[in-house]
Amino acid sequence: MDLRNGQTVQLLASTVLAGVCSFAFEPFPTSDPATLVVSVAWLAMVNSIGAVSLLYLMVRRDHAGRASTMFFLVPSVTAVLATVILHEPLEIPVIAGFSIDAAGVLLVIHDSAGRSWPGRPADHRRSHRAVVQPEEHELVLTSVR
Repeated sequence: MDLRNGQTVQLLASTVLAGVCSFAFEPFPTSDPATLVVSVAWLAMVNSIGAVSLLYLMVRRDHAGRASTMFFLVPSVTAVLATVILHEPLEIPVIAGFSIDAAGVLLVIHDSAGRSWPGRPADHRRSHRAVVQPEEHELVLTSVR
């Protein structure tokens, strides 16, 4: 399925369900409609469409495990944005968390780049891709690095 079609179906289905639940169970008072519109637009465009599209593209072009390591960077990026935008101070535990996140992501990216760690066989990252031969109509697994 095409990325845009799949994401459109997912977002429309979740929008209908979330809309029905929000109107059924929650009051909807707002004192600042402009802030509400900007906040919802940010969440829809950047978090829902942008982030999920980026994740799908990373999964298509790279190993899924390597792409999913980017989720570990979300708290660090959020803390940096909070410092820049909201002027929140960076404290020692936050900086320690940055270091742990960065070290973990670097280890996974280094490992999934094809290098083997001591004690692992050199071909432990080998993956398989399904290829359909049009002449024979049979499924053939080919080994890919």
